[in-house]
Amino acid sequence: EVWEFIYGVHITKGEQYSQASLKNALASINRHLHECKLDWKLNLLNKTDFPTINSTVDEILKKMKKLGIGAAKPYDRITDKELKLILNHNEMSPNNPTDLLHHVFLWICLLGCLQGGEHQTLLVEQFVDTDQGLLFKKFYQKNDQGGIEGNQHTFEILFPDDISNQITPNTDIKKYILMRLIKYKAKEFYLCVSKNESEQNISYHSGRDISIQLIFNTGNEEIKAMAISGHSSSS
Repeated sequence: EVWEFIYGVHITKGEQYSQASLKNALASINRHLHECKLDWKLNLLNKTDFPTINSTVDEILKKMKKLGIGAAKPYDRITDKELKLILNHNEMSPNNPTDLLHHVFLWICLLGCLQGGEHQTLLVEQFVDTDQGLLFKKFYQKNDQGGIEGNQHTFEILFPDDISNQITPNTDIKKYILMRLIKYKAKEFYLCVSKNESEQNISYHSGRDISIQLIFNTGNEEIKAMAISGHSSSS
């Protein structure tokens, strides 16, 4: 029934969903089964467990790509007005722990240009308080050329100064770190990740579209901008 659903699902206008949406749909069904059926031990995304489903999805995705159907649409950058609305939303207040977490997460998305999985491995030690402001040490991989250093590198990003009572990324992030209880001061920046990011298999960029646009707008050359954002190209 699942592979029949994948074959037949269309949006209301009769058009096919995007390629990413089809993959996300299968991942969502898989999560639903694990959450609702306690005895469910299989994985819909495993080719060995469900060869027909995976071969069907693979065939559909390849056909869609070849025909140019359901390709991901380019994202419009967040406008300054929209960003202000988000930051001023009542669930983004830095005055209580949960909303402060939302606030800090957004700052790190915008200024640190993290990819989805990087949030899960983010460490407190990547943030260094300096006289010039908060310094973020972004770890990234590049093609391994061999040698003693391997392919792990660090790119340092100095967060912009706070604008008193208006834009306060440095203050908010430092406040979040200081609020962590002493006995729970783990090395991870986020104390708990509710889902395994690799199992969700969801395509998202966590605010990187506005991040990369701002990096280019400030006059950075393409090579430097790619290093900061983690993008492989400017396209």
